Amino acid sequence: MLVYKLCVCFFFSLAVLSSESRAEDLTASSTDQMRRVLEGEDDLLNDFRSYIQVVERKLNNIRIIVNDAMRRQEEAAKDPVAFVSNPLNTLPMLRRMQQDAPKLYSYLKEEEGKDLQQIADYNLNVITDLDLEYAAKTLLRIQKTHNLDERKMAKGLLAQKQYNAKLSTLDCVCLAKHLRKQGDDQGVAKWLEIALEQYEETPEPVLKLMNTERAAILKGLDMIRAKQG
Repeated sequence: MLVYKLCVCFFFSLAVLSSESRAEDLTASSTDQMRRVLEGEDDLLNDFRSYIQVVERKLNNIRIIVNDAMRRQEEAAKDPVAFVSNPLNTLPMLRRMQQDAPKLYSYLKEEEGKDLQQIADYNLNVITDLDLEYAAKTLLRIQKTHNLDERKMAKGLLAQKQYNAKLSTLDCVCLAKHLRKQGDDQGVAKWLEIALEQYEETPEPVLKLMNTERAAILKGLDMIRAKQG
């Protein structure tokens, strides 16, 4: 029954928020548009997989070249003077540095995705800050209306049922940023705490890439606590 009420509340929230921010202009307010976003994300991920294959081939080629060079370096390290005194070594070495090295350098500078132009052609501007704000408002309104536990909700638990949908550290920080704009310091602190608790569930390289490292979250949390006194 609570799940039904949550659904009703969700769609009611959509209706209310639509009147607040011209729903026809928001991707987040249209189920059909959000379905297209889902399809677009799937297409983009497929292109990223293709991009990874291109990069991996390039890395494998470079690895073969480097491994071959390392064997020569190990041999030369035994007696560098004797190595360079041998014309059978000096000619190949000079050729490699004069002819091969520039080609390898150019190869390294090549755009890995030159054959994957479709990635650059994606228009991500269709999803705006208003869409993200809309989604955050809807989720937080449901949480507040039904007095749901934030931690359990972040782990996908609603009405004693575990759903296959969770909020990551990045999601929690997103909600915290939204609440900061609303001046809700208590809510900010709560979601930053949950973000830290969820931290290990997201690969650290991803968090670093998104500028959401643990130290940054802790700094934000400390600032809020200091403000609260």
